[in-house]
Amino acid sequence: MTVKEALIAEIAMSVDDMLVDKTLVDHGVYENRTYTKELSETIGKASIDILLSIWTMPDVSEGGYSVKYNRDAVKSRLLFLAGKYGRTDITDQLNPKPTVTSKTVW
Repeated sequence: MTVKEALIAEIAMSVDDMLVDKTLVDHGVYENRTYTKELSETIGKASIDILLSIWTMPDVSEGGYSVKYNRDAVKSRLLFLAGKYGRTDITDQLNPKPTVTSKTVW
């Protein structure tokens, strides 16, 4: 299995090949390299970048063709991977916790 195939499997949804290739290069890995266990964290972090890109993409419809992602599924997968790889910036943003901003004494 190549790292590209591993990344697509980790994302668990259909993604543009150019986005996958760019993300692999951004993470210092090239698509034809054989996937090994040592690359697991790199592939996981790369998948977070792709899912963030998908999360921010608008749904597109042109003629009879449309691209639409299930935002709940993307969010769920993104939260799982962000938690797994310690990306609290993402988990806090997508799943905010209520905070007390002021208190009133009765």
